[in-house]
Amino acid sequence: MVQHNSFPSLPPEVTDCIIDHCHSDAEVLSTCGMVCKSWYPASRYHLFAAVEVSRDQGKDFHEVLSMPAVSAVTVVPYLQELSLHLRVGDTESWLSSLVSALPEYVPLRTLRIFCHGVELSNELRHKFTTTFRSITSLSLFESTLLRRSLASDVKFICSFQDLTTILFYGHHRNEMDISSNVELPAHVHTLKLDLPSPANEAFIRWLLSHRRIPTVSTLRIFRITDDSNPALQSYLRACKGELTDLMLFLYQCRTDPAEFDLCQHTTLKNIYLNLNGTSTTRTAHEILSTIQLSDLENIILRISSYELAEVENWVQLDELWTSKTFSKSMKVTIAIDEHGLYENRMKERLPKCVASGQIDIVYTGTPNIATSYVDEVYSRMKCF
Repeated sequence: MVQHNSFPSLPPEVTDCIIDHCHSDAEVLSTCGMVCKSWYPASRYHLFAAVEVSRDQGKDFHEVLSMPAVSAVTVVPYLQELSLHLRVGDTESWLSSLVSALPEYVPLRTLRIFCHGVELSNELRHKFTTTFRSITSLSLFESTLLRRSLASDVKFICSFQDLTTILFYGHHRNEMDISSNVELPAHVHTLKLDLPSPANEAFIRWLLSHRRIPTVSTLRIFRITDDSNPALQSYLRACKGELTDLMLFLYQCRTDPAEFDLCQHTTLKNIYLNLNGTSTTRTAHEILSTIQLSDLENIILRISSYELAEVENWVQLDELWTSKTFSKSMKVTIAIDEHGLYENRMKERLPKCVASGQIDIVYTGTPNIATSYVDEVYSRMKCF
């Protein structure tokens, strides 16, 4: 289509609105890119800003990158998020071919790597480090029971020097000693760890071994199973005055609330507790009661129906949350099972919170503040 200079052009915001409306229709977006020169960047951005690639789609994406008419020059500038999936039975050849079709540097911001029963070669890891060297967010999923090396994976993660956000998922039980020569990238402020407790402790011991302990403002720990976690306890103390968002999923037989003393965390804004084991509501009360004169905005608890039997502990929680210790603007969110059959009974346990309007009861599996913490792990792993 030829566009004459005298033809009126649509304002950019109108163009963006039209193309936004077609955001999920790849064929229409491709056509939009041919309407005129001014439409091209917006349509390309929607087509290639977030790309998911597995062996099934790898060939198609490789062909797009290799086409003379639609060369990598017209695709790469719009890549923002790239998710790569490797499954059992896959060879690395398709992924190596795909990466080799990319230019030496891709200004990617988010990289997600899902390794389901396979392991990336050192050559491919090095290629990722050099090609995607400016990423700020890395998610590494190692869903395999093979002899995964914690030290090797941490070294790979830390090879990306511009990282600010790390999500690390795996079943690591080998090579726990991480070299002191490996250091967490300087700008990391968000750590999300879904590892077995021994691997969690090993990772955090390595953090504590730094010459200057790298503290974070967001810390989310998905699996704490050991009854004692001294490294985590020390690291929480090190993050005082900086930590604003904390998530702890405690799958312990017996939790010692003293390990999670938050009395010095006056900057804490959000806390999410998933408690399992004995007297979980009492444990929640003891942990939360250590927060003094805080600007806490959100408390999120994952609660199962059997915990409703602890009547006295619910009374203590209800009184704590409506006391002067906490801000009147603070919100309590209780996440319950999807069927929600015990919602009314839950409200009966917290009459003061209900009367003050401070409480929300939400269902797991539906979009809400609670699922926003875990969906990037749980919803992704359901497929595999």
